[in-house]
Amino acid sequence: MASKSFSEEDFSCPVCYNIYKDPVLLTCTHSICNTCLQKFWKAKGSRECPVCRRRCSKEIYPVNLVLKNLCESFQQREEKSQRELFCRMHRSELLKLFCEDDQQLVCLVCRDSKLHKNHNFSPVSEAVLERKEELKIKLEPLQKKLDNFKQVKTTSDETAQHIRVRVMDCFF
Repeated sequence: MASKSFSEEDFSCPVCYNIYKDPVLLTCTHSICNTCLQKFWKAKGSRECPVCRRRCSKEIYPVNLVLKNLCESFQQREEKSQRELFCRMHRSELLKLFCEDDQQLVCLVCRDSKLHKNHNFSPVSEAVLERKEELKIKLEPLQKKLDNFKQVKTTSDETAQHIRVRVMDCFF
């Protein structure tokens, strides 16, 4: 199954532009934060969809559980990725350097500690580019092998099909 990378925009309420909080699913299939919907209706004086302006006949709409769960998962991933940017030992320090000797991300405080004394460092962005280049070089022979295997498989499939046809010809 293909995976899609979602952005905050994908989980944003069209009224408040924040990540959905208790999104409800309207009959027109638009989702809106329940609080935003109630405020919109109160300000407007009538019940209609804030997006398409279609009349809403019900007073209460069901929670869009799928969207709610996706939003919660997205927020947890975002919070985790934000935490991962900070040093575990020095919580307020960002991980800005890559220790070449230990092959790990470090903050500026860690760099100056005894733990990394006389080690070689590079900025994270440079280290990323270097690692990508290394992976690219290592991937080339593997890609060639894969192409060869695909070619052998195609030839084998064609041979098997030819044999099936010949066997069928013998029986009929």
